[in-house]
Amino acid sequence: MMDVQKELEPLGKLVHSGLVYGSLVRDIDILLVVEDEQRMEEIKEELRRISRILGKPIDISLKRLDDVDYRIEHHDYNLGSALTTTRFYLTNQPYLEKARESIFGSRPGRESVLFNFSEGLYAFDVSVFGLQCFEFHQRSDWHKTRPETSEYFRVVLENSQAQIRMEDVSNLTKHYLGDSVTNLGFSIGYLIATKIMKQRGKVIDLSFLLSTQPETPEHRLFMENRRDIKRYRDGLELDPSKVRSQIEETRRFYEQYKGFLE
Repeated sequence: MMDVQKELEPLGKLVHSGLVYGSLVRDIDILLVVEDEQRMEEIKEELRRISRILGKPIDISLKRLDDVDYRIEHHDYNLGSALTTTRFYLTNQPYLEKARESIFGSRPGRESVLFNFSEGLYAFDVSVFGLQCFEFHQRSDWHKTRPETSEYFRVVLENSQAQIRMEDVSNLTKHYLGDSVTNLGFSIGYLIATKIMKQRGKVIDLSFLLSTQPETPEHRLFMENRRDIKRYRDGLELDPSKVRSQIEETRRFYEQYKGFLE
């Protein structure tokens, strides 16, 4: 880990605050907070350089300071999850430690419930879009095999599924499905966090969900999704029909808890 920390040190001079979180097993998760966007390209170029040197992909969460302050005020589930799994700080450790204390040290109110519910809906929307992108590019990959015109008509105009094996789908197309699964996990996590905020007045994070025995349908779906995310990161195939089913199940959960908006 010392090599990772040493290579990432120059980033601390480009941002307001930053930290590395997560396991560091497959990739490097970084949270960077900037006061403005003037140095964005410089930051991204530095990240590409570091990724090449370390031979690992870097997953960056790049946020403006005013956005982070807002998320702290509203007990953001995802930000809290990053702050509780910190491996090391890049710069401005006191600010980030205070942020963690603020998120978990006070009782969330109605505005925090609505904020986290909205963030979960946004992640759900991104997940649905990822699946739609996958389905379009899957049809595009299938079209390159020169299918019968009548079959192509049925798929494009009658909304049928293209008859193409996953092993014949391009890696770019599979990437969209992986994005869909990943964002669905964020969405379900936010939904569970919102439910617990509303019912118990408690703030939770990812570690809580992973270490607690699932007792609700949405928590069981969350754990199933985590297994699918691991499959994707391990380079194994995902089942598109299963992803569609999980998205529809998540949609029903959100409809079930729309009373949170009242």
